[in-house]
Amino acid sequence: MILTLDIGGTHIRIAIISNGKIKDKRQIPTPKKKSEIISSIENLISSYDLSKIENISLGVPGTIKNNKIIGANNTDINGLDFKKILQKKFGLPIFIDNDANCAALGEIHYGHGKKYRNFIMLTLGTGIGGAIIISRKIFRGNSSAGEFCNMLIDKKRFEESVSASTLRKIAKNSGMKNAYTKIGEKLGIGILNLTYVLDPEIVILGGGISNAKDIYPPIQKIMKEKDILKRNIHVIKAKLGNNAGLIGASLLKNEEHNKRKR
Repeated sequence: MILTLDIGGTHIRIAIISNGKIKDKRQIPTPKKKSEIISSIENLISSYDLSKIENISLGVPGTIKNNKIIGANNTDINGLDFKKILQKKFGLPIFIDNDANCAALGEIHYGHGKKYRNFIMLTLGTGIGGAIIISRKIFRGNSSAGEFCNMLIDKKRFEESVSASTLRKIAKNSGMKNAYTKIGEKLGIGILNLTYVLDPEIVILGGGISNAKDIYPPIQKIMKEKDILKRNIHVIKAKLGNNAGLIGASLLKNEEHNKRKR
């Protein structure tokens, strides 16, 4: 059994995963300060019986470089070395990766990704995460491929146009249905741009916003009307839903082994 964590800008979620199945999932609000985030994670882990846990695996926003997190835009975890912190505290093997990469791993092995060799994964929540799957493997580039949140569209970072906070602002002014339409249109433009570069078979959306049915029609409308290549690339919700990251994190030990072989 693997104990996995999904550290987001709004919530920290934790669960025991066994053969792709979730057991005993818990959730707390993400604290604002770095020290509080560390202590909250340690307390969450300590609340479980660790005697049968093989390893602890984390999905985090941003990129991991030399075991430290960089580029986490919405959570105060930049510079943290969770591997060192948690190994010292609990004495178990620790694995860590970008949260969208974890979600993509979950979909490859247990979700819609089982049917495809090449796809793009976007996770939509407090911010936006991304993963690129080529030949059923995560494409990492030099180290940080898939950081779609930082693309510039209309002189704004992509994340600023499609995040949960932007959705709430639009909804406050013009209603939730209109907010989903506007967010969906922006997502459609960003996703279409990505498909011109990567030409995936499918695009899979995870994270909390992916549960909103009203975002898909405007996305697909943009994809259909604006794609000059007429490829009919579909955008679908992750089969594992918002649990894709937790389930995918349970596969990080194997992913670490595969990275060394490549």
